[in-house]
Parts: sequence; structure tokens; C-alpha cells
Amino acid sequence: NDIIQLMYGVEYAAAGPVFVFCLIGACLAMMTSGASSLLISADRQSSILLLAIVCGLVKLGLDAVLIAYFGLTGATIAFVSMAGISAVAYIVLGCRVSHAQLEWGRLARIMLAAALAGLAVWPLRGHWLPWVFVPLGAAIVGLLYVLLTLLLGCWSRGDIEHLQHLHMRFVAGRPRFGARLLEWAHHRAHVGGAT
Repeated sequence: NDIIQLMYGVEYAAAGPVFVFCLIGACLAMMTSGASSLLISADRQSSILLLAIVCGLVKLGLDAVLIAYFGLTGATIAFVSMAGISAVAYIVLGCRVSHAQLEWGRLARIMLAAALAGLAVWPLRGHWLPWVFVPLGAAIVGLLYVLLTLLLGCWSRGDIEHLQHLHMRFVAGRPRFGARLLEWAHHRAHVGGAT
């Protein structure tokens, strides 16, 4: 709601829940970009085209039924449902092509880190004007999320080595706390990734 109020004013506050669900759908769609890139590089364009056609037809069907009966709520449900179905389809197809397996433990820890970061700023809602809360909340969530993913072992050793390289390259290893945190996370990270 704060983002909607910041961008459009109090009059559009009712669009807040729809915006939240649309963000969820957009995140689900973004998650499939790696799988779709893998399918393209594996010369599976026909599979991508077939999947796009099937998903498009399902989306049209969901829209026709849900919007007719539930209006904007139905459109939101159709969008998020289709984003979830599409994400699952792309990821399953990508895993089959690459013979890879999802690291469910790491995915669960990533979601836990995101949930904890979001819950940390939840009590701050309503205490500041939207133009203060939105950037401040985003900064707090971003910082907490990065720290929590390091603490929960969501990064592989290779990931952390890359972060250490970026930290040295762009800020010359400052602050030292950041360098020490990355070094600690590197020592405890699994070589092939968190398990």
C-alpha cells in the first residue's frame, strides 16, 4: 500500500493487494529466465514455443472464466496462477534437459531469509510517511536479506569468492566488517554449494 500511495496517492490504496500479487507473479516469471535461457542454449526452441502456446491458451481460459465471475480479483488470480504454472513447467523442463536437481534445502533457506527480512520491517509500517518508509524499508530489507543469506548458508563458496572479488574491486575491501563477514561465510560454505 505504501508504494501505491507514494506513486499514485491515497485514492489508489485499494490497488495495493493487487500490486502485491502482481509482484509475486512477476517474481515467479523472472525465476524462469534461467531455465528458458538454458532451453534456448540447448536448442529446445520448439519446446519453448509449445510451452508458450499451451500457457497462453490456459491463460486465456482462466481470464475468460475468472474475470467474468470475479472481476479484478479474478484477473489477479489468473495472472498469479499462470505465472506459477509457467514457472513450474519451465523449471521442470530445464531440469530434465540439464539433468540437474533443485537444491531444496538451499531454496528453503533463501525463502526463510526473505521472509525474516520482510518480517523485520513489518512493524515499521504506518509509522512514517510512504516517501520515508518505502526507501528506508527497501534498504533495511535488502541489507537484512544479504546478511541472512550469508548466515543461513545460501551461497556457495564460488559465489562468495565472486562477492569478495567485487568487494575488493569496487570498494577496496571497505568496510573491513564486510570483508571479515565474507571471509567467515567463505570458510563455512560448502565447496559445491550449500546443502
